[in-house]
This record gives sequence, C-alpha cells and structure tokens, in this order.
Amino acid sequence: MVGSMLSFARGDGSPDEEIEVDSLLDAVRMMMQGSLPRKVELKLDGKGKGLKLRANRTEIQQCLLNLALNGAQAMPEGGTLRVLAREGANGAVVLAVSDTGVGMDKDTRERLFTPFFTTKSDGTGLGLHSCRRIIESHGGWIELESSPGQGTTFELHLPSAQQLDDDPVSSGQGQRLLIVDEDPSRAHRLARRLERHDYRVTVAGDGASALQHIESAGLPDAVVIDSGLSLLTTVQTLGELERRHGRGPVLVLTGQGAGTGPGDYPDGLNLHFVERNGSSQGVLRVLAKALAPAS
Repeated sequence: MVGSMLSFARGDGSPDEEIEVDSLLDAVRMMMQGSLPRKVELKLDGKGKGLKLRANRTEIQQCLLNLALNGAQAMPEGGTLRVLAREGANGAVVLAVSDTGVGMDKDTRERLFTPFFTTKSDGTGLGLHSCRRIIESHGGWIELESSPGQGTTFELHLPSAQQLDDDPVSSGQGQRLLIVDEDPSRAHRLARRLERHDYRVTVAGDGASALQHIESAGLPDAVVIDSGLSLLTTVQTLGELERRHGRGPVLVLTGQGAGTGPGDYPDGLNLHFVERNGSSQGVLRVLAKALAPAS
C-alpha cells in the first residue's frame, strides 16, 4: 500500500535498466512464496526466451505483484494463477497475469482504474491506477479481459529493449526545458528520461507554478505542457507564455478527453502536439527536431 501511494504521488526514483524478462518472473515467484493460499496454484511461463525490457525494475515488479495478489484474492475457493511472458507484435513484450476467479462485470471493468475505486473492504483504490500510470509512462498499455465467473486476465504491453535500440533519438546540448504537468509521476519520469539525454529540466506542478518559475529564471529553451491542466488551464498558461514573448518550441501532450484542439491555442507560439501516453521516445524526437538550428 505504501509503495502504491508513493508511486501515485511522485513515481519511483530508481533509474531504468535493461531487464531480462525471465528474471521478472523469477522475482514474482519469490515474492509470492508464502503469500498464496494453499488452494491457489501458481504457474509461470516465459515464452520467447531472451526477451528484454529497458525499464524501472521496481515499478514493473510492483505492477506484476499487485496484479498477482489481486488475482489470488479473486479466488476465495482456490484456482490457478498464471503469470506469463511472450513476444507481442513487432517484437514488443507482453506480460500477462490471469486467474480463474470470480471475474468482473462491465461496470466494475469500466471503473477499475479510477483513483480510489476499490471492490475490497481494505483496499486503497490506488494499486491498479498506479500500475496503469507506470505502464503508460514506459510507452505501453494495459488490456483487460474479464466476465463474471470466468476469471480475469491483465496484459501489460511494453516496448522491448530492442525496439528502443532500433528507434534512436538525438540528445540535447544542455538546453533548459520546463515540464508543466499536474501528474507528478508522469512528469518526473519524463524529466528523468530527458535529463539522461543531456537536457536541463525543471518540473512545475501547474500553470501558476510554471509562470512563477519563468518570472524568476527566465524563459526556457522549450516547454513541455500537458493539455489537461485545470488550476490554470493549458490555454491560459500558454496565453501568458505568449504575452511574455516565449519563442521556443512548446510541446503539448494531448490525449483522449483533453477538450481542446490545435485551434484553441495561441497563434504566436511554436506549437507541437505529442500523444500523452506515447513513448518518451516521441517527445525526444519532436524536441530534437524542434530545437535543431534552421538550415
């Protein structure tokens, strides 16, 4: 519970590393030992040996453990808990956790990832929400299949280390970046990725904080801003940036339900739109191109 709440609040601070997927399955086996009821059988299967991720080991293990424990609790009369890894489309890695438990109805499935929603009397409602944030921050997504009495399967789809190696991006040259996002976990993970590519990054938790930083430190070389700011909206924040004569590139992180389109933003800014839940590789590519000197 503490781990989930910390990840919910600010994300884990451990660096990414290259991980053998088989070692993740071994970690799940060790962590689950002694935690499963006698009537629950644990089966692990690594299909496609040699699969590798470049990810935060602690966070991915947290997701797998959370899903495995949820699956075990969904089988009060016993059953089979399966954790497997396989190669997905285009060489991606798929980590799946399935149970033969009570399953979920449509209403529960639709609300499952909502913060603080839980079906357990002692649950926090943060575990699955945190898990989805972690997977999306790694450039992946979660698929869910479940129906009452038919069990549940979660599939975590993640880019493999090979895919990331095959999609190289240019590093920066010490440019100052300002990330503006009300989701601290997502913002700090993106900041760590950008810092490893030689950018100097400051994170602001809302539009007002971003403008205060600009007043004290001056205009950054580029801004990365989420399209869903609420305390001071994204459009209002960028309007103030335009009024302060911001001329550097502005990357707007867009997503479903953002409520604004390109036509809603100030005309005088150098705007670029990037999918919020896409890989950080996409942000790096757009940044490198936007900051490149005009030929």
